[in-house]
Amino acid sequence: MRVMKDIFATFVYNELGIVPMVLGSIHNDVGRVLDTLSPEVARKMKRKFRKLWRAEARSASSMKSKKTTLGLGSPSPSKQQKNSRKAAVAVMVEARIVPRIVAACGETVSR
Repeated sequence: MRVMKDIFATFVYNELGIVPMVLGSIHNDVGRVLDTLSPEVARKMKRKFRKLWRAEARSASSMKSKKTTLGLGSPSPSKQQKNSRKAAVAVMVEARIVPRIVAACGETVSR
């Protein structure tokens, strides 16, 4: 079942236009992947990622804690805040994957 989740995750990341990240390994080197792309494509992917994590931070029920954790509005976020941003987007993608797997397989999927 994990392989199917990874396939759907890659599909959703491509659909969103950002570099795929695996939820279990948030510290993967996204920068290395972006370096292999043309500057224009890398810039677009970075902008899409920023748009996604900001939307996630604004939609959170506990806005104040998310603001601190994700560094919303911070001119120079810490490494921990950057990793929290990746995790927030990965969780958002995970929430989009589960319904697709259920629809494709017709069975209940555990997270």
